[in-house]
Amino acid sequence: MERRSSQAVRPISQNPAPDWQILVEIELPVGEHAHTILDAWLLDALIPLHLHADFLNKIRKSAAEVVARAIQIDMETRSQRIRFLILIPANRRSDVQTWGFFRIEKVDLAEENKNSPHHTIEFYLFPEEQ
Repeated sequence: MERRSSQAVRPISQNPAPDWQILVEIELPVGEHAHTILDAWLLDALIPLHLHADFLNKIRKSAAEVVARAIQIDMETRSQRIRFLILIPANRRSDVQTWGFFRIEKVDLAEENKNSPHHTIEFYLFPEEQ
């Protein structure tokens, strides 16, 4: 099943961390519909990992919180888009039962991007030791 929405889903040129692989990514427009688009996209994007419902809800809640904050920041910086990535270990086992995650939020306000700052949110999902 191909995971695409009506929003532009663009590959990035370089993996942010060499020991991780990008599972999926999406670029969202800043605005009130970003939450709805992201939530539907997350549900579809995470299906292959067979995550427990409780864990999936933690990710969705965390994503909603960070997107709400990103929208507020982006309105102040006049950014037009938010890039959202989900990364997993490059050597992921197929028998993973329990997952953990952390997220990194990046706002690039470099002088060369002054007119269009980049806002990137990365979720790193990892198997927990059993």
